[in-house]
Amino acid sequence: MPLAGEIRLEQEDRRLRFRAGDIGLFDLSRPWRAVHPVEETGELRVAMLTFPRTLVPVACTGSSRAPA
Repeated sequence: MPLAGEIRLEQEDRRLRFRAGDIGLFDLSRPWRAVHPVEETGELRVAMLTFPRTLVPVACTGSSRAPA
């Protein structure tokens, strides 16, 4: 969750842009990439929380991998 600035996250064939206040869930067991173009978006401050997948009460729809 960006607290200031903007970050672009990529995972599999998905690309998302997050701005201050946006929240997203990502499966960190899969490859991912974060891009922060400083010249375009300026300073970036991010809060990132990680926790076991079993604690997330969300079905994994649209995924190429079955839920664990």
